[in-house]
Amino acid sequence: MKAAIIVVVLGLAGFLVWQKLFSPTARIERAYLTCMKEAEVAGDRRKSDLAAKAPTAKMNDPAGAVTNAMTQGTGQAMQAMVQSLSGAMCGALRASCRSNFNGGACQGALARYK
Repeated sequence: MKAAIIVVVLGLAGFLVWQKLFSPTARIERAYLTCMKEAEVAGDRRKSDLAAKAPTAKMNDPAGAVTNAMTQGTGQAMQAMVQSLSGAMCGALRASCRSNFNGGACQGALARYK
């Protein structure tokens, strides 16, 4: 009786590990999250690059203040654009893998975003 319970518990544990780590759904979600994380890091890097290149305005210089405001606005717009494009790209990857897991596009994306 104990042996049967141990076998059932081990089988259940193996099934849960499979579902969390090795199943197609788990692999797709892991690739999607990795894609989004890489896109977020790239967006943050671009934002810091823009902030480093932005000119600093003097307190009494209206033209410099306008330039600073335009630079910040442009940086925010670019960050929003990168985030939306990244979300669309990673979402397309997830949808493609869900529809055809064994396809070339999905397998290439899974290999890239391990």
